[in-house]
Amino acid sequence: MCMCCVSVWRLPATALFALSCAGVLACAGGAHAEDERSILPDLSAFDLAGRADISSGFDASSRSWSAYSTAILSPLGPLHQDGLRLKLTGSYSAWSYDAKRTLPYCMMSKAEREQATGTNFAQLCDENADRALSEEEKAAINRSIKPYGLQFDGENMVSTTPHEVQRYDAAIMPGHQSSWGAVVVKAYLGPAMEQRTVLPADPLKASGLPSGISWGARGNIETWMRLSDAFWISADGSYFTGTDRYSSMLRLGYQPFDWLTLGPELTALGDREDDSARAGGFLRLTLGKTEATLSAGMSAEYDGTTAAYGSAAIYTRF
Repeated sequence: MCMCCVSVWRLPATALFALSCAGVLACAGGAHAEDERSILPDLSAFDLAGRADISSGFDASSRSWSAYSTAILSPLGPLHQDGLRLKLTGSYSAWSYDAKRTLPYCMMSKAEREQATGTNFAQLCDENADRALSEEEKAAINRSIKPYGLQFDGENMVSTTPHEVQRYDAAIMPGHQSSWGAVVVKAYLGPAMEQRTVLPADPLKASGLPSGISWGARGNIETWMRLSDAFWISADGSYFTGTDRYSSMLRLGYQPFDWLTLGPELTALGDREDDSARAGGFLRLTLGKTEATLSAGMSAEYDGTTAAYGSAAIYTRF
């Protein structure tokens, strides 16, 4: 109900009419606002304060890089308490490798040479058939054919083709957090997918992990234990059945101040075709509900080489 009182004596009729209309509109507007508030849903139950966190990161080495984002939801209580969890994760990765094939080049036909390497160095084979090439001549030949991704050893041709792999993956994993004294364990399991593209197509990978989408189940286990007031240790692992992809990380943290943590880290990762390992250290800065972590070290790459790696991650609690 809306009541509007005005002094109306000595006002002309037009002014009285205007005041009456304004009063009616004000009353109607207030009633309409009350009606809107009554039909809007109560969103207080969806308050994420203390019940969700988000982390994002970037990782790079000499021939690979990746970016990821992860969200953890605790639907029944705050994150610092044990209970049900829901983990949503997605990432993009890209890396390059060289595929090497040994070809009996001089025993192949012209059509076979062109199909395999895009070249037909018939004169090279003719010269090699007449006499044995000296080391200087082989070196000169290899300098001339290197732009074609080829290397000649006097009998066979080694063809090197560079490839790039792009991978997208996503997972939705329900889980649970449990605590036993100083030990916290989080376990997740759920459906996941991975899409992989090899450019250009590599026939040697047709029996391994070719381009396309792989579906399967993904599991994660995260453990953390307080060793003392200043030290803690963590061990995380994941596995995806679609491509046998796995990763594991072990960290020992030293926390001299509330805002600073540092220590060594060991990582192993791979899939059905390749494996690699890392050894390095990490530095973590904490400011309120946000943590920034930097890592660096040396990586034993899947192609047998050794290279430096670096990563950065941001973690935020709501």
